[in-house]
Amino acid sequence: MKAYKRILAVGDIHGHYNKLKDMWQKLKFNKDNDFLIFLGDYIDRGPDNIAVIKFVMELNKLENVICLRGNHEEIFIDDIKNGFYFADKPHSALNELHKDKSLLKLFYDFANSRPYYHESRIKDKTYVFCHAGIENNIPMAEQSPHYLLWERESFLNGYNDSKYVVVGHTPVQCVNGLNTPLELSNKIIMCDTGSYLTDGKISCIDILSGKFWQG
Repeated sequence: MKAYKRILAVGDIHGHYNKLKDMWQKLKFNKDNDFLIFLGDYIDRGPDNIAVIKFVMELNKLENVICLRGNHEEIFIDDIKNGFYFADKPHSALNELHKDKSLLKLFYDFANSRPYYHESRIKDKTYVFCHAGIENNIPMAEQSPHYLLWERESFLNGYNDSKYVVVGHTPVQCVNGLNTPLELSNKIIMCDTGSYLTDGKISCIDILSGKFWQG
């Protein structure tokens, strides 16, 4: 990997565009010096799914930005394949996107092409970025997609491999009641700070310095 000044990981957004925009203004992203990884779950639960989708899809055009798949993108893909439409869920991306069929198709293709993880060697340490977690002692190419997108307790409590793992999916509030990124003793870095919760934030952490920005 190029010697970027910051290697940034963004936790779950869940359709909260105003919080995302607030965090982004504080972050002051530099497209020449920063490497940025979104950890998935761009959609659902928040009021501005379309604005978030457009923002993320535009950023994804940059070669130093990676947008990973979250379990909510996986749900969206499955719902489209199965013809589901949840009209009773006002904060679902699928409901919003049914008003814009062209964007629905674009986002479906985007979501369906998202990688499950990104692995990188950073300052003599191996980091895996994914939505939920990884299994111990299994090569990344053989990891279960379901585990990468959905796992919580067995990963957080049982992970003991040598790689550092940067994840979203489980709000930090579920672990310590706070709303700031958290590094656990077993090399897990949690970035989901509960964007949709009452005290929730969208967080971005610099893996190199440990500094973080929130909106």
